[in-house]
Amino acid sequence: MVDYSIGAMRESITVQVEARTADGAGGFTKAYSTDFTAMAYIKPLRGQDPYLQGQLTETIIFDFVIRYRSDKSVNPTKRILYNSKVYNITSAINLDERNRYVVIRGERGVAA
Repeated sequence: MVDYSIGAMRESITVQVEARTADGAGGFTKAYSTDFTAMAYIKPLRGQDPYLQGQLTETIIFDFVIRYRSDKSVNPTKRILYNSKVYNITSAINLDERNRYVVIRGERGVAA
């Protein structure tokens, strides 16, 4: 098991939760609010610049490692705000199922 020291977790991230409000016309509007903030170890994994349907699109994937919190959950219905950029959560794994670290995979440049 990898041991992430306190010193390695030096970047602040914000985990946001979506709230939907009825718009009165049968639809809804989405708004995000802060669920919690955490210090994280951030590891860039991959970046792609595929050319799709005549447009150049950029996709960047990061792993965000935070300390496990029993009072908060992380799942793909939430998102991460880091350095003023939004990352959609694709997975959140309790590393080694030991309740010490959570590895969150985030993706930027894709539709939410």
